[in-house]
Amino acid sequence: MLNRSHSPLIALIALIALTPSAAGQLQFTDITMESGVEYIQNQLDSPGMSIMSGGASAGDIDGDGWVDLFVTRCGRSSIMFRNLGINRAGEHLGFSRVTSRAFPQGPLQTRLNGASFGDVDGDGDLDLLATGLHTGQHFLWINDGEGHFYEEGVARGLVLAGARQQKGFSSAFGDFDRDGYLDLYVTEWGHLTDSNAPTPSNSRLLRNRGDAAPGYFTDVTDRAGVALESGTAQSADSSWTGVYSFTPRFADFNDDGWPDLAIVGDFGTSRLFWNQRDGSFLDGTTDSGVGGDENGMGATIADFDRDGNLDWFITSIYDPFDNCHRTSCSWGSTGNRLYLGQGNRSFDDATDSGVRNGGWGWGATEIDFDNDGWLDLAMTNGFEFGEGGTSEQLLQFEHDPTKLWRNRGGTFRDVGFSLGIQDRRAGKGIVKFDFDRDGDQDLFITNTGDRPILYRNDGGNELAWLQVDLRSSGTNSRGIGARVRLWPEEGDAPLVREQSASSNYLSQNETLIHFGLGADERVRRLEVSWPSGRKSVVENLSARRRIRIQEP
Repeated sequence: MLNRSHSPLIALIALIALTPSAAGQLQFTDITMESGVEYIQNQLDSPGMSIMSGGASAGDIDGDGWVDLFVTRCGRSSIMFRNLGINRAGEHLGFSRVTSRAFPQGPLQTRLNGASFGDVDGDGDLDLLATGLHTGQHFLWINDGEGHFYEEGVARGLVLAGARQQKGFSSAFGDFDRDGYLDLYVTEWGHLTDSNAPTPSNSRLLRNRGDAAPGYFTDVTDRAGVALESGTAQSADSSWTGVYSFTPRFADFNDDGWPDLAIVGDFGTSRLFWNQRDGSFLDGTTDSGVGGDENGMGATIADFDRDGNLDWFITSIYDPFDNCHRTSCSWGSTGNRLYLGQGNRSFDDATDSGVRNGGWGWGATEIDFDNDGWLDLAMTNGFEFGEGGTSEQLLQFEHDPTKLWRNRGGTFRDVGFSLGIQDRRAGKGIVKFDFDRDGDQDLFITNTGDRPILYRNDGGNELAWLQVDLRSSGTNSRGIGARVRLWPEEGDAPLVREQSASSNYLSQNETLIHFGLGADERVRRLEVSWPSGRKSVVENLSARRRIRIQEP
């Protein structure tokens, strides 16, 4: 029922029937070929790009209730896969290539890297952004509401600065000024003197012009105080100078209602900027106790210790043989970082809870794969150097196994191989989504120069769960930045999730809030704090369903 005593605003709920899975032991099953998402991730001629590429993003492009998938392939055209849903017997029908239909203007630019969905013009459907490699611009396709996309990147302000060859990587959407329209941050991995003359970094904060011009962007990087040129790379051999940012994320770490900006960067250049609520940010990296990752690549942000505060996991490079202290190389070797947020603009380093060693890390995502209520961690890794690029100190990273760490109340244990996640290719992007809508979370992984893997979660829905599909009444149609709290029972501490359209590394999850509930088949209370300041409250919900909550 709806509790009006707690809020005068009424949450409208649409209960959506979901398909059950057969009972059995939890296992991840590789269904790549039978699902129809088989392809080869191609490479550019440049070795530096080929070994770091592989983007993917999940989103419902046509509003049919089934999450679709877009993938980039450096050197060849990207692909849009439409989710075909299930048949009357409850069997998933897989995915179909609809690239030509989805992009009526013709073949896509072949030098695309990271990908993100977001409703930039506030009309209720998902638009698509892809970063460009050596293109001079990023690409923004506007959705006509029926899953057809039209490219308008240049017209909408996504031309990059400087004359040198840009190296666009990941992107993140978030409403940093809370005007109701999604803003954008894009990263670049590049040397400041690639063109033999210093030029500005193309890691930029782009503000949505909002009511004046919805979905058009203005560069406010310098004005907002988030320019990264002051962050000089600190490689182990001091040979790198530049802005080598990989993965941006908007997240409200101190729960003040204003999204902060976390940027993961290579060679000691990760940064955390606190939102000052006036259109500007304050660099709080050092004072907050973060930034110790030596070669930050991918990231995810979630409440891993269930204290109500958001935490920050960063992938990096772990070298068990500590080659960088014995031979010359340009990277560190101390591995990933897990920073636990304390809610007061400070973090504690909890890396030694079991997540330090991920090999040569790239993408990462939180996932409650067993629905026990504790958020687990998945990450891709591996570095395929190709001919002429191998040395003894690098060979160990070429076949790193994908990591899946199970969270046991704050400590983590790698269970990936035993549960069927046995990928040893050069993984880059990673996407978490429930593509078959059976109540457990599946994984899609891109592999550089190789086939991807779609892992179906079989048996993860044995324990109870609840999925929340947020829809705003305003222009931020998916409620990006909303804070969702769930109380399983009276007196329990709430489970906390934040609606995000940020990057995992070249990749983005679907915008669906998922709660694992363990043995709790009912939810005592669910509360949504919208970016607008409104609240929606729902009480006494049965589990094992997907609900839609509309902002009042």
